[in-house]
Amino acid sequence: MSVSSIPRCLTKSNIDKAVSDYLNLVSNIPLRIESDNFLGLMKKLKRGKIATGPYPEVSIFEAANRIMSDLVILFGVRDILQDRYKEFASFDEFTVELGNEKANAHDIYSKCETGSLAGEAFNVAPSFFHGKSSMSVRKLLANQDNPEFLIILCNSDCYSFSQKPLFKGKRVRVIPVDVVI
Repeated sequence: MSVSSIPRCLTKSNIDKAVSDYLNLVSNIPLRIESDNFLGLMKKLKRGKIATGPYPEVSIFEAANRIMSDLVILFGVRDILQDRYKEFASFDEFTVELGNEKANAHDIYSKCETGSLAGEAFNVAPSFFHGKSSMSVRKLLANQDNPEFLIILCNSDCYSFSQKPLFKGKRVRVIPVDVVI
C-alpha cells in the first residue's frame, strides 16, 4: 500500500477506512534515529530518507511535515463528515490533496446545492501559526471561483480559541483539528 491508494475523494462511507489505511502506512516507519553527534543527527533528519511509509523518497524532516499535514486533512475532513460542524452539513464529498500534490488550487474542495467550499490545511508549531494562516487566507481569498465557504484546517495545538479573531471581516473559518492516534 502507498499514499496513492488513499482516496482523494472522501465521503462518509470511506473516510474511516482512509484514516485507518493512512495510519497503517505510517505504522511501519522506524521510530529510532541515531547518530554519534548533533551534526550527524541533523543531517539524518534533513537529508536521510526513511525508505518506508507514505513518502519514502523524501527526507525524514520533509516526510514528517507531509504526514502531519495529511493527518490534519484526514482527521479534519472526518470531523466535518461526522457533522461536528453544522454549517458544513450539506457537504458530503470532499476532494483533498495529500503531500505536496498540486492538482487543484487548494488542499480541500467540495461542492453541493448550497455552494462550494475551498480549504487549506497545515500542521505547524504555534510560533508559525500566524504566518502560515495569513498566507493561507491570502491564497483562499484570491480564489477566482469565489467559494461561499473558506476554511483552514490546522493542528489544534497551534491554535487557541482564546486568541483574538485573526480574520475579522473575512469569511474564513479556522477549524482546529485534534490528531489523536
